[in-house]
Amino acid sequence: MLKSPVSIQVAFSLLKFSLLKFDLKINLQNSTKSTGAVPNSRYRQLDLLGGKKMKRFSKSLLMLAATFCLLGFASQSAKADLVTFNTTGAFSNGSNIITFGSGANTTTLTFIGSTGNVVNTPSNSNFGDIIATSTGTGAAVSGGFTLTFTVTSPITGSDTANGTLSGTLSTNQSTAFLFFGDPTAQVGFVTFTVNQPAIGMALVPPTTGAGGNAAPGTTTIQGQVTGSAIPEPATMILLGTGLAGVAAKVRRRRQE
Repeated sequence: MLKSPVSIQVAFSLLKFSLLKFDLKINLQNSTKSTGAVPNSRYRQLDLLGGKKMKRFSKSLLMLAATFCLLGFASQSAKADLVTFNTTGAFSNGSNIITFGSGANTTTLTFIGSTGNVVNTPSNSNFGDIIATSTGTGAAVSGGFTLTFTVTSPITGSDTANGTLSGTLSTNQSTAFLFFGDPTAQVGFVTFTVNQPAIGMALVPPTTGAGGNAAPGTTTIQGQVTGSAIPEPATMILLGTGLAGVAAKVRRRRQE
């Protein structure tokens, strides 16, 4: 997970404090070796405040490199991965097709999932369609609906968003809704969020159509696909180079 700006500032401050403390320790050790005695406070003060120009210059470069490493690691201009996913759905009967009512008055709902979706996050996407047909005066709809998201690339996994059906649906008329209590599903760093009004998604009724051109009602479930930012390879190389530089600096100082 990426570090927040506050945590980066804290990490940078700790790094700076550690280097200053290490400088003081090395200076005291060097002065002790050269004189054979523990330096007095006046010598300590001069050694700390004056220092060697080369050491000061090296430390400045080190701090600058560390700053760029941290900023690069926290950069939001990170690589947006292509996400490949499919959706499937099931009503309370465990199938993607369910019929309500009986005899001459029925309403049938069929869910058709979305397959082979390849999106560049963040992106809007189609999560599938609910097709409604009715006979006679239709029927009331009820029960649950489970929308399953399955990611196949760049990671694999699945998660669900669960909804509830309510209302009545008949030819040319609908008071039916599909409401997702939690409209989000999470697969690794990929988040799927279903778009819906506060009262839920209104289901579109079938129509008789002019001249007998009857058509089923199609309700398209749409939403957003978002992904956590992933550092680009160049950023990771920069971070590794910075850490290697810090380690080399520490080794050289210990050998002095």
